[in-house]
Amino acid sequence: MPTSYYNNEKFEGAPLKKVVENIDFDWQNDSPTEGINYENYAITFEGYVRAPFTARYTFTTFADDGA
Repeated sequence: MPTSYYNNEKFEGAPLKKVVENIDFDWQNDSPTEGINYENYAITFEGYVRAPFTARYTFTTFADDGA
């Protein structure tokens, strides 16, 4: 899935772009990827969810600084 990493929390400037297979991270005090600060960054993930059947789904995030 296309992913954009920003060296700020406002999604400003040219992002570092890469493709990730799954959204399941625990960076602790590490940078999310090479070339990105370990603090004060923003990330966007682009993609789709293909549900196996029609129903109500709940998506959950756990984040210490917002999601």
